[in-house]
Amino acid sequence: MQIPTGINEMRVAFADAKATDASTGFVPTMGYLHAGHMEVVSRAWVDNRIVAASIFGNPLQFRPAEDLSKYPRDLERDAAMLGQAGVSMDSVSKNGRTSLRRRARLSRLL
Repeated sequence: MQIPTGINEMRVAFADAKATDASTGFVPTMGYLHAGHMEVVSRAWVDNRIVAASIFGNPLQFRPAEDLSKYPRDLERDAAMLGQAGVSMDSVSKNGRTSLRRRARLSRLL
């Protein structure tokens, strides 16, 4: 499984899919994956030849009194689960601003 760290690496990762007209399913998550996430991944495989996922704890989904830093994270476990499910790429970001831009660009790549 590829874990790109920037938009250029994402472009390279999706270049083959675009060249062969392969459909790509994208599964956005906040991480700390569970069976529900994996069901979405399984369903993405039904309609797509490639499945990519992201792990992004979006600060906009937390109220001021909630603490994003306390949201559970286990990136190694998440990556292993996605890898076992055949996910081609997993984008992980800790910086909300960068990730939001990355996601907008990723949606144009897909």
